[in-house]
Amino acid sequence: MTEKNNPLEHFNDNELLCFLSEGLMLTDMEGVILSLNDAGSSVFGYGNCKELIGKNARDLFWKPEDFDTFMETIKKTGEIKEYLIFGRRRDGRPAYVQACSRLHPLGAEQPEGIATMFKDISERELFKQALQKSEKRYRTLFDNISEGYVRFGADNRVVFINPAGARMLGFDSPAEVMGIQLADMWADENAWKAFKERRDATGEVHGEKAVFKLRDGRHATLEISERPMRNREGEIVGSDALFRDVTEQQNLKEKLAESSQQYYEVASNSSDVIAIADAEGRTTYLNPAYERILGYPPEEEIGKPPGRAVAEEDREKVRKAMEELRAGIPVSDLEVRNITSDGREVILSWNASPVR
Repeated sequence: MTEKNNPLEHFNDNELLCFLSEGLMLTDMEGVILSLNDAGSSVFGYGNCKELIGKNARDLFWKPEDFDTFMETIKKTGEIKEYLIFGRRRDGRPAYVQACSRLHPLGAEQPEGIATMFKDISERELFKQALQKSEKRYRTLFDNISEGYVRFGADNRVVFINPAGARMLGFDSPAEVMGIQLADMWADENAWKAFKERRDATGEVHGEKAVFKLRDGRHATLEISERPMRNREGEIVGSDALFRDVTEQQNLKEKLAESSQQYYEVASNSSDVIAIADAEGRTTYLNPAYERILGYPPEEEIGKPPGRAVAEEDREKVRKAMEELRAGIPVSDLEVRNITSDGREVILSWNASPVR
């Protein structure tokens, strides 16, 4: 507020008082209200200014001690350019009021008074408080979830990350991750470029696995889901991402795949017939020995119950054995007669165990 445009200098101009949208109040040095416009009285829930003339402004403060602090300050400094009043409306509800005050000449009998210009910012302040509470709740949520949460700016730099996310990347605190480029986290530059192309093409990614480079140089496999943040015009201004460390699962998966490959290599070279069936007894795997011994291609048996090669007189025996397996009972040294594709009879000894 400059001296040249200060409306408080024209406080006694009644026409100005009527047209001002802000409240304008004049009190003596004890806080007694001498003059007030209608806009000012409405801020505190009064119908017109006459209801407040002669009352003490202390009654408009939620806490009397705040009024005492205000009076002490204005008397010392002569002016308070901008401050917040936590006020009380006529109906008892709180009012948030933004104000500026200065000492103002009154006349010969009362050399000075206090002129205050103010406006109601309750709606804005309540919204601000609600937003702060909401942000605090979400911050608490993100700080305590086990998954990593990170927000990137438009330049793909980290602007927020929760503690779990920082730990997954090998950092001691979120502050150490601020400003790091998303691309710098990828262990392989080509993998990052491919990920970025997919993300930019579809707008978001779900459950993508990527190998990240940790702070100490180790690598970790993270599963990441990312979606863009847009402004009101629909422009992308950043992105939010959730991620979790799946390094252990990925290692186990690779070991399982390696173990399965080794198993199938052994099974493929075995001279004995090796078969795998599902819980319903349908064949899911037969090794090459099946065709060498019985003459039937394994692929023709997939999805079918065992029985094509079983001799008619032993099929009931096989049916009972399958029931025992489904009940969790292993089958040992069960001799079953089979008929080969060229009509010969071959006896096979079954040893089978249920897989749980």
